[in-house]
Amino acid sequence: RARLWNQVELRETRKDAQLARSIIIALPRELDLDQNIRLLHQHVEETFVARGMTADIAIHDKEASDGGTNPHAHILLTMREFDLNGDWASTKNRDWNHPTLVESWRSAWEQTQNAYLEAADIEERVSMRSYADRGINRVPQNHIGPIADLLAQRGDTSYVTERNYHVAQENLVRNILEVMRPTRHWEAALEAEMEQGLIALDDIARMDEISWEEDAERGSALGMDDE
Repeated sequence: RARLWNQVELRETRKDAQLARSIIIALPRELDLDQNIRLLHQHVEETFVARGMTADIAIHDKEASDGGTNPHAHILLTMREFDLNGDWASTKNRDWNHPTLVESWRSAWEQTQNAYLEAADIEERVSMRSYADRGINRVPQNHIGPIADLLAQRGDTSYVTERNYHVAQENLVRNILEVMRPTRHWEAALEAEMEQGLIALDDIARMDEISWEEDAERGSALGMDDE
């Protein structure tokens, strides 16, 4: 690791040169360490190394805000590839900067992670799509990060924790309204039932009117008035 990044710094001579691309990946807590290591290696091999990048990976774990574990991986990727002689390429690979690659990397991580969860007989699945893309009426929260987390441990607030609190309250209201609001299918069924109910009420009203007229006739025959 030290040799790799020392060589990177020697090769990138510009003072504002980008030395690496940094990626942080959340690992599923449902898998154990050995499973997560295999999962991470497969993803890195297929997604980054196969394109010619050199990857430096490290797995961290710490206590999450809910009291559970928070396993995650840090990945550093080189900006250049090696040639067949083991030397750095003369230029950086600009194809690795294409914006569409981010979506393909996210999709690959989703598929590989779900495959490992399924193989481990775990029901949970992950999705890289946003709430909006999945049609979920929720507002996403911000990643807390180490600084805001440290402030929270000290009893102090931060913009992130404050925003997440208000987002959680908003999502709670959205959830309540969603439960109270009928679905379109339910609304259609209710509308049909209401229509049938109105027809039935009309029939009952007509029957009441006929019954009232019959009662009035019978009363008159008996010498009784309307009252």
